[in-house]
Amino acid sequence: MRDLHPRLARVLLALLTAAGLGSCSHESPQQAADARFRAIYEAEWSWRKEQLAAEEDTAAPVADHLPKVDPASQEARRAYWEATLAKVNALARASLSGEAQLNYDIYRAQ
Repeated sequence: MRDLHPRLARVLLALLTAAGLGSCSHESPQQAADARFRAIYEAEWSWRKEQLAAEEDTAAPVADHLPKVDPASQEARRAYWEATLAKVNALARASLSGEAQLNYDIYRAQ
C-alpha cells in the first residue's frame, strides 16, 4: 500500500478490515466484531470529512468551497448514510466489547 494515495490506502485498509481479510486468525470474535464496527465508522468519517465543509473553529484548514447541496448530492448522501446504517444494524451489538457497545449506541443514534 506504500505507493497508494494515503486516503485511498486508509479506505482500502478499512474495507479489508470490514471484510475480515485484514484480521489475524488468533483474533477473538469480540475483537473481530469491534474491528468491523471500527472500520464502518472510520470509513464513514473519512467520507463525511470529504463531503461536508469543515468548521471554522477546528485546527483543520477551511475548504476553499462549500459542499454541494443540490438534490442529487443530498440523495447520494442519504443513500450512503442508509447503507452505513444497514452495515451497523447487521452487527450484533452483543458481539461487541463493552466499550464498543457504548460507541455503537451513540454512533447508531446519529
